[in-house]
Amino acid sequence: MTGKLTVTNVTKNVSFPVTVNKTGDSYTITGIESIKMTEYGVTPPSFMMNTVKTGDLIKITVNVVAN
Repeated sequence: MTGKLTVTNVTKNVSFPVTVNKTGDSYTITGIESIKMTEYGVTPPSFMMNTVKTGDLIKITVNVVAN
């Protein structure tokens, strides 16, 4: 799947693999991709005066059902 992703007013072109399944008259599209928060101007969270930090990567999950 290719398209534009906007996070905190930062828009980037993204492309990631998806799976398309047909069941009867419905289609299900699913996909997972990781992005870096810092690429969208988001500072990864930290706690306890920066002694505990999260990673920069987050997962984007897409689930679409079309009838």
